[in-house]
Amino acid sequence: MKNHVSDAFDFLLFCNNDIKLMNNVVYGMLKLFKENSKAGTVGCRLHFEDNTIQHDSIYPFVMKDKTFHVTHKNLMAYYNYRTTLIESPGSTAALLMIRKEIFKKCGMFNQKYTSCFEDVELNFTCLTLGLKNYYDGSLVAYHLESQTRNDDDEKIKKLR
Repeated sequence: MKNHVSDAFDFLLFCNNDIKLMNNVVYGMLKLFKENSKAGTVGCRLHFEDNTIQHDSIYPFVMKDKTFHVTHKNLMAYYNYRTTLIESPGSTAALLMIRKEIFKKCGMFNQKYTSCFEDVELNFTCLTLGLKNYYDGSLVAYHLESQTRNDDDEKIKKLR
């Protein structure tokens, strides 16, 4: 990863190859950084192809057995999602922006993760550094997720 972070730019935009932007997401994210010097990460609302919600910020929680879990807020909902800017625990790196210097300060993506959750750790690291992560529900994209992942039995086992 270190060899791929150029010094020519101030911001990094992580964007899966199966994202379809519906409005001016990139400008909206950059604007938020300009207005918030303590911004860690900035994410947006992602829909599946069937218009249900794939991502409405991340949602961490602790189960009764005291195990820690993270999911997507309002996952699979049709109507129950945010359309405004909020301070959030974080967003998915399927479409995420961060300052390059902060990404490096966080240690970049943890290479021990093989197919997901490196973005969750990145978001939480920003919080531990005293930064604020934002989710802007007015910025919208579609994530045609099945085109990125090919979940086989071994990948599912590693995720669990």
